[in-house]
Amino acid sequence: MVVMNADGSVSEDKMHIRDRIKKLRNNMSKEECIQKSKLICRRFCELDEYKSADNICIYISKGNEVNTKIIVDQAWKDGKKLYVPKVYGKLMHFIQITGYDELVKGNFGILEPKSDEYDDDGMNGLMVMPGVAFDEDRNRIGFGGGYYDRYLADHSKLMTVALAYECQIVSHIDHELTDIKPHMILTESKII
Repeated sequence: MVVMNADGSVSEDKMHIRDRIKKLRNNMSKEECIQKSKLICRRFCELDEYKSADNICIYISKGNEVNTKIIVDQAWKDGKKLYVPKVYGKLMHFIQITGYDELVKGNFGILEPKSDEYDDDGMNGLMVMPGVAFDEDRNRIGFGGGYYDRYLADHSKLMTVALAYECQIVSHIDHELTDIKPHMILTESKII
């Protein structure tokens, strides 16, 4: 659906963008996802912010999302501490894991830690933010739950990076005051 803005410009609403981009991403072949994920994740692991971070907060990808398991495996090799999100009602916390065997399918079929032992109050380091669509101003459309916006409002010491395929970058996303932008977006062809 197209929306007329107060200044007379026209924009696409978030729900329509979310549906359109999810469809585009889900229509990518497995081979294309693997190839582009490798490029994006290599770029992530080459960042100075990654190299200097002791703690990495990262979701475990599913379906045709950029494959974050590439980063998880590299981070363990590099001796970094890995924290994966777990949802509790409207809240989300990050729990340290040391192996894939510490994960189970949770809300929305997403892998999350079995453990409930979290102590992320003073969390710092580097966070990988999920998202369905992004624009050049780093505005983001997530999955609609607001979990990352709420979490980051209380954990502002975290450096945030979003991973996306180039097809997930759109011309404009309307944003709310409560929306938190990633500091950086990495695609297979650029850094925003």
